Amino acid sequence: MVAHGCYSFTGSSVPAHLKTLQIPLVEDNSPITQGQFRDLLTQQLIQNFRRENAFKLVEDQADAVLLATIANIGEETANVQAGELERDKKVVVTVNVVCEDRVKLKNFIQKSFSATITYEVSGGVQARNTALQRAFQQVANDIVLGVVSGW
Repeated sequence: MVAHGCYSFTGSSVPAHLKTLQIPLVEDNSPITQGQFRDLLTQQLIQNFRRENAFKLVEDQADAVLLATIANIGEETANVQAGELERDKKVVVTVNVVCEDRVKLKNFIQKSFSATITYEVSGGVQARNTALQRAFQQVANDIVLGVVSGW
């Protein structure tokens, strides 16, 4: 299991010329495209950046734009010995992010963020979806941390 925490920064590491941020709808290029997850990640990014308060979020004409693309949503077997039944699986989420500085016309973040969460197979689809939601929350936290402290 992965522990989750809240990140909090004063925003002092963000350059003074970047005051506004636009977060368009996340794209989904994963082999298992599911619109619910791009909506979920978009909302989590918006909430996390609002809580962070390093930027004013705007719909257009922003100083910076955060472009996020879900690259992969996958599952892996977790710790199965020969002759055992599969008890746990892992969901793996990878999101590619580009953050553009529209004032200085350059990318200041171009990176992949991943999270892996284990869940019990006996929990079925609900356990899998909960694990995916937790993975996307972890990725959203990591993206905010990467953007705010990436200077």
